[in-house]
Amino acid sequence: MEASGGGGAATKEAAKDASKDALKDSEKGGAGALAKDGKEGGLDPSDFIEADPKEAGGLSFFDHLAELRGRIIKALLSLLPGMLVCYELSGPILAFLMKPLIRLMPEKGSIIATGLAETFLIHVKIAVWAGIIVTSPFWLYQIWAFVAPGLYKKERRAIGRLTAATVVLLLLGAAFAYYVVLPIGFKFFLSFGGGDITILPVIHEYLSLVMTLLLSFGLAFELPLLLMFLASVGLIDSSKLRRFRPYALIIIVTLAAFLTPPDVISQVLMSIPMFGLYELSVILIRQKERALAREAESDGGDDDDETGDAGKIAKERLKKKKKEEAAKKKQEKADTKKKAKEEKAATKKKAKEEKAAAKKESRLKKTEEMEKKREAKRLLKEKKGLKKA
Repeated sequence: MEASGGGGAATKEAAKDASKDALKDSEKGGAGALAKDGKEGGLDPSDFIEADPKEAGGLSFFDHLAELRGRIIKALLSLLPGMLVCYELSGPILAFLMKPLIRLMPEKGSIIATGLAETFLIHVKIAVWAGIIVTSPFWLYQIWAFVAPGLYKKERRAIGRLTAATVVLLLLGAAFAYYVVLPIGFKFFLSFGGGDITILPVIHEYLSLVMTLLLSFGLAFELPLLLMFLASVGLIDSSKLRRFRPYALIIIVTLAAFLTPPDVISQVLMSIPMFGLYELSVILIRQKERALAREAESDGGDDDDETGDAGKIAKERLKKKKKEEAAKKKQEKADTKKKAKEEKAATKKKAKEEKAAAKKESRLKKTEEMEKKREAKRLLKEKKGLKKA
């Protein structure tokens, strides 16, 4: 990079001075002479010239903000055509969502609307949600394009796999709710109708219930990903999860009560698969731990000469750690025993002192009583002597 004008000349002179200083320092330290062409460790004057951020590929804070704004605008613009297309298809989508209930209702049964604009608003709501889902590849790409340049290649691959797994589990949860939970729940509720009672579901209430259940089960099925992420960062492991199992069951049942409508059927149907996913997560994390342990052992065997057998060193460290922990526990046990013995001896001593004090006090009382009796006898004798006189 070349510098222009007087500023450039001054910069070059400063660079030369710095080069001379560096040569002197290297000669004093015995590092050897620097190469003149700068290719073998020498200093080049251009190293001291400040680089242009744009040419260096860096972006300022405001450049990042401008890019973020552009990505957000593109993501929002991608939603509009998707919502318009989904509005045209809102009828079939609504029919698909109503199918689990319509199939179980009596022949003359139907879902009703309680307002003139209600059905229109339902179609708009369906268009918005379906548009967000359909256009998700476009707006997710905008998020990815903003974040990806700051990630390493390994991190990009990991996030790609994580995103794919998230989508798959979300769809599996929604499918489980649609094909299993909704038919069982609706059949249970419709069984209370008949005779003088006619059940007339309201469309907006029904749609809110269905959307809540689909989203809740989709999120609940993300549990394995959450647990595996926590295990990957070292916060949990398979042994901790096994010990935590009773508490996990309580938390899952409580979570199901919050995520589902206030009925026992939905809560039970969510709790069972969630606990199954918890157990699956324990198995997957355990397998991953074993794979990492095998990999560490094999790496230690391959790099014997370079690393001094890392596997053996790790085992020795583990043994040393276990010995230290055992010694620590033994010392703690001995300290506890010693403390208990000292407390027992102190208690005995205190009891002995109290007993001695009590005896001493008893003797003093007896002595006082005897003195009082003697004094009384003496006074009595004196009194008798006075009477005789």
